[in-house]
Amino acid sequence: MLRLATFNLKDLFLPDVRAADQAFEAKLFADKTRYVADRLLRAQADVVALQEVGEPAALDAVLSLVPGYAAVVGTPDDRGIRCAVLSRRPIVRSAVHTTAALPFPVFVEGDPPPYGTALPLRRGIVEVVVTHEPFGDVHVFCIHMKSNLPRKLRKPTGEDVPLAGSFQRAEATVRSTVIRAAEALYLRRLADEAASPHVCVMGDLNDDRRSLSLRILYGDRETDRVLLSAIERVPEHKRWTTLHGGRPSQIDHVLLTPGLHGAIVRADVLNEDLRDHGPPVKDAPRTPDSDHALYWVDLGEPSPPSSEG
Repeated sequence: MLRLATFNLKDLFLPDVRAADQAFEAKLFADKTRYVADRLLRAQADVVALQEVGEPAALDAVLSLVPGYAAVVGTPDDRGIRCAVLSRRPIVRSAVHTTAALPFPVFVEGDPPPYGTALPLRRGIVEVVVTHEPFGDVHVFCIHMKSNLPRKLRKPTGEDVPLAGSFQRAEATVRSTVIRAAEALYLRRLADEAASPHVCVMGDLNDDRRSLSLRILYGDRETDRVLLSAIERVPEHKRWTTLHGGRPSQIDHVLLTPGLHGAIVRADVLNEDLRDHGPPVKDAPRTPDSDHALYWVDLGEPSPPSSEG
């Protein structure tokens, strides 16, 4: 059995020594470590895709409570958050994929790139390769895509232009969608180019199953590298990973190529005590819990669907 899991930790940072309430921050960090460790111990996953990892030392603190994992940590964005992959299985190979500018399609050959360098890959995509019989090498990719919050127009100096009116807000929504589409295209190429046909994509994709970015990741259903969602193997009443405005949604995903998808034995989302954190607030105090649920999938040998799924 190979258990795969994805978990957005929400701001797993070390305490800010500059803060006036250092003791409170330290308490939050200690609580958060227990919260994260509790779920990792409960899941007992072989490979875990993590998002919103702050300093590598913060992850080391978690791993001291959950031994047995090797970690591959990605590059940070401007906020200092990273992706990481933990594995209890021996890692055959690993890589962190970065690029200064995400390529985006042109409509006519010879056209210049439509966005220049305006579409950087903000957080490195972490890839690990582990072995699982009868499939051999399995490529696992961890990604944390752009949120669906509107992306404001930026000045050449890097400052944001304030939104003024419905049209500007609509433009900002399109920018956000374009960024996620570009990230999905970049990852779609990585999945196509993986040395093994057995690929798993996990992470916080910040979009639901019917979104443009997910349709890009699913790929062409006429090829062997199509990616299929594992969520239908989760009991129907638990198919959500976040709660915002009182509404449950699923923006954390486990996507698998057909051979792996056919080997799903069971899956679950640990959302029993997930609470609504409300809209994001800049510089708000850190919370001891996450606003995402851990989502795990068990793979065995290809078999008919289990009644537990």
